[in-house]
Formats: sequence, C-alpha cells, structure tokens
Amino acid sequence: MQNLDSAFSALSDPTRRAILARLALGETTVMELARPFEMSQPAISRHLRVLENAGLILRRVEGSKHPCRLARQGLDEIDQWLEMLRTALENNYDRLDHLLAEMKSPNHLGGKDLSPGTPTYHPGDKDLSPGTPTSKEKNPHEQPDTED
Repeated sequence: MQNLDSAFSALSDPTRRAILARLALGETTVMELARPFEMSQPAISRHLRVLENAGLILRRVEGSKHPCRLARQGLDEIDQWLEMLRTALENNYDRLDHLLAEMKSPNHLGGKDLSPGTPTYHPGDKDLSPGTPTSKEKNPHEQPDTED
C-alpha cells in the first residue's frame, strides 16, 4: 500500500477519474482517451503519467499506439484499505446495536423498564409519584413564605 497517498491524490482530479471510468470499459489508446476532453494530447499524457505513477493504470507501446488499461494491483490496494474501513465501521455499528439492545432490556439499570414511553427518573427531577404535591398544590409540611 505504498502508493495509497499517490493513488488518492491522482483520484482527486475529475479528469483523471473520468479517464479511469473510460478505462473501466476496456483498454484504449491515448488518442482515444484524449478525444472527449478539450485538451491536448500532451496534457492527457501528463494525466496518464500521474495515474501510472500512482499504480492505477498500465501503459505499453505498440508501434505508434500506446494502449492503456486499469492496473488491478493498484485498485486492489485501494479496495483493501477501504475494506479495512468498512470492517471497522461495521464493528462500530455492531457495538452500538449491542449497547442499544442492552439499554432497552428490562434488566438494565436495576431492572427498570427503559422501553419507549416508560417514564424514567433522572437526578434533579422532582418527585412526581402519586400523593406528592405538585408545584400548584400546597405542601402542608412546608414552611409558609414570610415577607420581610
């Protein structure tokens, strides 16, 4: 994976991505690659050189023609790196799913039912159990407010 930085750098250019998309259809010559772009053949050749140095394409010489094709090894290296990220992301989601399932279980936090719609108590909440006066009701055990 030593070419990973150069591969992603090469992929940052839309012209080079378009060249790779065309090469995904099959091998073609530099002249055929240059046809859809409004740039000179030397400019296309510079893009191809960047892609070749990044290990994403292979070029060969057949007389006056220079066919290009995708380089499997370079693309496989990118795919391996992306697969490592996909696996890590999957593992993270699996851990999150497990944690959420654990939080929803009736045995979590001392057997309290944490299913949706079940009232829960949080520190700082007022005690609103039956028989407890609300702020609108007068508490007989409270001292009356005195004004100075």
